[in-house]
Amino acid sequence: MEEFKSFDLNAVDKNQEEKNTDNQYHSSLGDFSHLQERIIKFGRSKFMLILTILVLTSFVLSFVNMGMLFITDLTFTEGENTQNLNWIKIILVLVIILISIIPIAIVFIRRGAKKLNILNIQKGLDTINVYLNINLVLLIIGAIICGIAMLFLLMRAFIYVVILGILLFGIFSLYFKFISKSKEFIFDISSAFIVKDAERVYPSAVSLRVYFIVFLVFNIINYLFNLNESNVALEQLNIEQYDIFSRMDILSNITFVVGLLTSIFIIYVAEKFDDFLLVGKPHEYSYKTSNHDDSEWHL
Repeated sequence: MEEFKSFDLNAVDKNQEEKNTDNQYHSSLGDFSHLQERIIKFGRSKFMLILTILVLTSFVLSFVNMGMLFITDLTFTEGENTQNLNWIKIILVLVIILISIIPIAIVFIRRGAKKLNILNIQKGLDTINVYLNINLVLLIIGAIICGIAMLFLLMRAFIYVVILGILLFGIFSLYFKFISKSKEFIFDISSAFIVKDAERVYPSAVSLRVYFIVFLVFNIINYLFNLNESNVALEQLNIEQYDIFSRMDILSNITFVVGLLTSIFIIYVAEKFDDFLLVGKPHEYSYKTSNHDDSEWHL
């Protein structure tokens, strides 16, 4: 029994504690886990900077375009009939508020990463989540309205309504799934700054890329369709309205191009984001130092 008396439990605990400390990841940025460090460094990267510039440029162009429409008198005369569409400006204000959410969120995230301010990063992620929730509510309302409208039309044009219903069901399902996955993605990134031992972000950014590709195709088709419609509509305006709407039409084309570039860039960066989070993982590299050169991610 004497041999057990020399066994120092405190010494064992101390040695175990030192061993655990040595196995912890030591970030060059401060008291951050590996995943937290990679997310912050991505927020500081040139890719995030380019994305911020594209998003802000698109927002400014959209804001100017809608501002021009807001100050324009939307009263139209067709023969003896006069139509006043100025009520649309109320919706316009709501749209401007909605599209301003993402630029604000991107600026929060970018600034938070540069200043190592986790609170700002969380604010940016929460803001994106609010944007997704608003879109989810609008999507549900839209689905209900479309469902009711199709029920009224079902007896008049059965085959047409069935085909249209299948198409709309596919589109709504796609958007629902995209919003659901995006919310999970944002939640996992946000959770990484709360759960210290988090090692990955799920779902991956690559899994969201397919949705951006589909939406990109939808936007191109919608743009080409509206391009022809807008040319016909311009011919029915008076001289003053024609001048304003012609400028808006040019600005809309520029906005579309910037939005197109933004979508393509997001599709490209999605895979880069996933790869970036895997670089320098503790089980592959030294815990205390990172052999990865981050220069390619910075300006």
